[in-house]
Amino acid sequence: MSLVTLTWMEVFHSAFDGIHRHIESRKKYLKQGAGLDKSLAWDYDIEGAGAERAFAKYINVYYSSPINTFKEPDVGEWQVRWTGHERGCLVVKEGDSEDEPFVLVRGRSPRYEIIGWMRGKDAKQYKYKKSVGGNPPAYFVPEADLTKFTSG
Repeated sequence: MSLVTLTWMEVFHSAFDGIHRHIESRKKYLKQGAGLDKSLAWDYDIEGAGAERAFAKYINVYYSSPINTFKEPDVGEWQVRWTGHERGCLVVKEGDSEDEPFVLVRGRSPRYEIIGWMRGKDAKQYKYKKSVGGNPPAYFVPEADLTKFTSG
C-alpha cells in the first residue's frame, strides 16, 4: 500500500467537490447509498472526493472533479471506493461494471492509503457476497485479496 498526502489546496478543492456533489444529490432527492449512515452523508461525499483526488495524484493523472457522473469511472478508467475504517473492504455492488477496475482507498483528509484493486467481475464472487444491516447484498473484498500497486 502507498500513502498519499494531499496539499491543503487539494484538500480545499476536494471538500468543495464533495459539498457540490452533496448539494446536487439533495437537489435531485437522491437517496444515500444502501448501508451508509445518512447522518454521515456530508462526510462520505467530501472524503470520497478526497480519495479520488489522492488516487489521481498517486497514478499521476489529471483529476476532473466529476459531479453527477454516477456510474462513469471516477479517475481515468478506475472506480474509486473510499473507506475510513481501518479494516474496511473494497465494496462492489451487483449493478457495478464487471470490466472496470475498482480501487480501495482508505484514510481521512489529508492522508490516504492506496490499498489495492480488483476488476468488478473478479470481485463478484460468492465468497465475498453478503448483506449488511438488511441492505441489498454486495461484494466485500478484503484487503488481503486485492492486487497491490507496484508503484505510483
